[in-house]
Amino acid sequence: MIGTDAERKVIVKLVKQLLHDRPSDVVPFMYSFLKQINEGVADPVMPTNIQVAEIKNLRKKYDYLNSLLVDNDEPVTTESDQDDEESEEEETKKAPAKRSMKQRGGVSAPAYGDYNKKGDFKAPVHPKTDATKEALKKRLLQAFMFNALDESELSIVIDAIEEVKAN
Repeated sequence: MIGTDAERKVIVKLVKQLLHDRPSDVVPFMYSFLKQINEGVADPVMPTNIQVAEIKNLRKKYDYLNSLLVDNDEPVTTESDQDDEESEEEETKKAPAKRSMKQRGGVSAPAYGDYNKKGDFKAPVHPKTDATKEALKKRLLQAFMFNALDESELSIVIDAIEEVKAN
C-alpha cells in the first residue's frame, strides 16, 4: 500500500504521464519525472524518445573515445549511467581494454613501366540508330552524373553503351 496522499498523487501522475507519452525506455522517463517532482517542478517536462536515444548514443561515443585516450592502468571517473549527467555523484571504474589499432594494409594502383605500357584510352563504339542515340541521351541527361557533360563527352558515352539482350 502506498503511504501518504501526496505519494499516491505522484504515482498516479507518473502512470498517467507514462500512458500518455508511451516512452520506448521507461527508466530514464521515470527517473526524469521523479527527479523533477522532487525538485518542485509542478509540470515536469519529459525527454522524447529521440532525446533519450541521442543521450544513449552520446554516452557510448564518450565511453569509446575515453577508452582510446586512457591507458589500461589509469582509472576513469564517469557519472553513473542512471544519473545521465544529472547527478554530481561520480564513481570510479576501470577503463575498458584499449583497442589495438592495427596499421591498415597498403593501397596501390597499377604500375606502368617497361612491361606494362600505359596507352591512350579509346572508348569502344557500338553502332546505334539515331532514335536510339536520342533516347539514350534523353535518359542520361536525367542522371546527375551525366548532366554536366558537354556534347562531345556525352556522345562518347552514348557510343560506348552496348546493348545487351536478356533471356
